Amino acid sequence: HGATSLVAFARQALRISAREAKARVCAAQAAGPRVGLTGQPLPPVYERVAAAQAAGDISPAHARIVVQTLDALPDPVAAELGHTVEALLVTQARRLDPDILAHHAHDLAHALDQDGMLHDAAARDRRRHLSLSLRTDGSAHLDAELTAEAAEHLRTLLDTLARPKPAVEGSQDPRSAGQRRHDALLDALKMLERSAQLPDAGGLTTTVILTADATDWAKSTGTVTTGHGVTLATETAKTWVDGETRVLGLALDRFKAVQAYTNCSRVFTEHQRLQLIARDKGCSFPGCDAPPLQTQSHHLTEHGAGGPTSINNGCLLCAYHHRHFQRMGWQGVMINNIPHWIPPHWIDPQRRPQRNWMHDRATSGNPRSEPSRV
Repeated sequence: HGATSLVAFARQALRISAREAKARVCAAQAAGPRVGLTGQPLPPVYERVAAAQAAGDISPAHARIVVQTLDALPDPVAAELGHTVEALLVTQARRLDPDILAHHAHDLAHALDQDGMLHDAAARDRRRHLSLSLRTDGSAHLDAELTAEAAEHLRTLLDTLARPKPAVEGSQDPRSAGQRRHDALLDALKMLERSAQLPDAGGLTTTVILTADATDWAKSTGTVTTGHGVTLATETAKTWVDGETRVLGLALDRFKAVQAYTNCSRVFTEHQRLQLIARDKGCSFPGCDAPPLQTQSHHLTEHGAGGPTSINNGCLLCAYHHRHFQRMGWQGVMINNIPHWIPPHWIDPQRRPQRNWMHDRATSGNPRSEPSRV
């Protein structure tokens, strides 16, 4: 049938959702009859579950709870008590609804954990998983069970990237701890993409793809489609694009044929970024101490507004200030070939440009290095 997997085949043949198809395949693997390599019939993995379900004594929801509880047991416990646990839970499933059965199953698993066997490294490794539940607007809910190694790497990453940003003119970082951790994970993913160490995807460098009508993109109207088929507002999509993102603009006609395309000149080259690092030494926003490896290249005059991808129009910004400087009312300018930032009126009514001295303290306070006017 040309299906890429049994789940895909079940979804196509039965016209059911991917989630339902996966649940049915998992149920069949746990409680369905099997065939050996030489063709001999084999009993189901969980015979009591299969027999109760075939007799109509328990529902698929009951069976799923029993199987999930048994699969979560560590190997020593499963080898010694697996059949007993299965028999007990199937007996309870014949008289309890799935919600109450789930509580009993949880209590039983806890009772078997008196010596902490469920928390050994082998059991944790077997139970590791990560799932991404997508919403219609493209956002998602992330759920994961991490091994100690994965958790340690993640905590190390968050220790570095999820710290509160330093106060700017008395204004503290407005993000909650959870928001900072979210932004830290986003920043880390972007850094990994820029590192060019990811495997190719279909022969191409791993790239986030945004497709839009050329007129809509220029005017920030209409919608954009991502490479995964998510539709979002063009104005929102443009905030995703920074000076180091590969962007290929396509102009399509009504038959979806390519009429024109752009190159990737928006992206700062490695040589240009090295020059930006040598000059800025980190985030150029006033008061920010983010080092170069935690920054992105930014066009002071937007590329879409005609700003060139050049050293004299570029600066380094950390991901936080790259996302929020416009919302906070700041404006970037180049003075004496050094990036400066003009604060909003509520910070300085005269809007005098400021330079970040966090990375260049040797010349801090030198009146010759401060601009007299914009």
